[in-house]
Amino acid sequence: MDYDVARALARIEDDITASLIRNLKHHTAQETEEGLEWVQWQTVQLQELDKFKRRYAKKLNKEFKRINPHIDEAINEAFNQGKMDEEVAILESIKEGKGKGKAYRRGSSFFQKDNKIEKIINATTNDMEKAEYAILRRANDQYRKIIFDAQMYAASGAGTYEKAIDMATHDFLSAGINCVQYKNGARVSVSKYAEMAIRTATKRAYLQGQGEMRQDWGISTVILNKRTSACPLCAPFVGKVFIDDVWSGGTSKDGNYPLLSSAIAAGLYHPNCKDSHTTYFTGISTNPEHITRRDLVKMVSEAKRESKVTYCERQAERCGRLARYSLDTDKQRIFKLREQQWIEKKFEYTERELAHIKDDGIRDAGHVNLELVNSYRFHKKFEGIVNSKVVSESMYKEAMEILKSRNNTLYEEIVALDARTGKLLVKNTKAVDDEIIQACGFLDSETEFLNSRKTPFEVIHNHPNSSLPSKEDIRILFEREWQSGSTIICHNGDVYRIGKLKGNKNIDKLINTIYTVKKEEMLGYPNGAIEEETSREIIKTLIKTKHITFTRR
Repeated sequence: MDYDVARALARIEDDITASLIRNLKHHTAQETEEGLEWVQWQTVQLQELDKFKRRYAKKLNKEFKRINPHIDEAINEAFNQGKMDEEVAILESIKEGKGKGKAYRRGSSFFQKDNKIEKIINATTNDMEKAEYAILRRANDQYRKIIFDAQMYAASGAGTYEKAIDMATHDFLSAGINCVQYKNGARVSVSKYAEMAIRTATKRAYLQGQGEMRQDWGISTVILNKRTSACPLCAPFVGKVFIDDVWSGGTSKDGNYPLLSSAIAAGLYHPNCKDSHTTYFTGISTNPEHITRRDLVKMVSEAKRESKVTYCERQAERCGRLARYSLDTDKQRIFKLREQQWIEKKFEYTERELAHIKDDGIRDAGHVNLELVNSYRFHKKFEGIVNSKVVSESMYKEAMEILKSRNNTLYEEIVALDARTGKLLVKNTKAVDDEIIQACGFLDSETEFLNSRKTPFEVIHNHPNSSLPSKEDIRILFEREWQSGSTIICHNGDVYRIGKLKGNKNIDKLINTIYTVKKEEMLGYPNGAIEEETSREIIKTLIKTKHITFTRR
């Protein structure tokens, strides 16, 4: 279907949200004046609510009238496509001798209008009509709640107008216009619901088309296709033969196989299901492939990975809304950062960014971008990274060895070089746990050796998760009197160097203070996000006070 219903509805939701925030923001100048009268503000906003309702009632009605014909078209296309695909498959099987003497075409009209398809179309369009009213009702309810919550937050001493509004709108912006509620209590936006409903409806229409063609040929046995990411509900049925009593008119008399309806009752072909089946010629088709427990583990593991991708997408959407519509500039910056972090997290789970999937289906996150590392571009990153050309070249060579050694692992390796000659002084590869990102430091004896030389040295180590220099990296740089710099080489090819200009006896206090502030600002965020933002702030502060130089390449 060329027309993307979910995308169209997502635009409507975004438009409604933007309009709501604009209305709340409209009188900012007046409301931020001393002696703010929130009761008066409420009155103005409630008047705006009436205008909002009238405007979007018309807009939604017009949009849904445009959407419904596309739904009808998509379902009919899926039905006819299912018929055509199935007939082609049956004819090819007969040609190969699989169906010889087992199947014959009965005389029905190919494009005959099917009552079951009409029911699917009617059910889906009716759901969309309910969604039309639900989205506006939910937006109205949330708008009214925000108006009164803002007054409450202002009265409680929230501070500025912007902060009071942000507090009042936070839950709404986090959830979006989640106007559709499932039986289990979960809420989703109308665009997500429409996406699910239309995908499910077209899938059923396609299966209906396939089934009717099989019925025309007098075939009712099917086999559930094997795929890499069958969900936990569907995985037990993969590779098994069934009598299709749902779409092909089969009965228990058609063979010694379970009924497809029993599998569906157990969870097969649930909403959003991506599984499928094909025709099985009893006694002629190749016997079903045996699905081992290991196969099932891998399929479920891959399904979980896909679920993580979806979760990251939704979290990125949530943070994006908060970044776009928060009135407080600090909140905008924090949520923009968080949005980017979820996008990056999503890429970790996608095929393009995966290092590889091991035999047990577990992701290896430590993949090194060897294409970049082996290129001239990576060599260029080390040119002039320190004042000495010889030392820069030694740093490059050690970086190459570390990254090649630690490719597809989650642990670190660390070396120390003479800052004047580039000579290798210490190399530690003791971190061996590849289940978590494992830091790797110097042994006490190695640290004693480096200190006893009383000459500057450079430290190089890798970050498998390609993160900024950590607060511990920075802390240790200042703790080691003779360490002149710390270089972090990332598995994605990024290179960071912190060069120490002068000592800082208060480094612990500075780091702890910034970390405490960030934990409060980013309450509820994962530790990784807090650590990254903490590092960023520490580096900015130390550059400003001229304690360090910072290079990113």
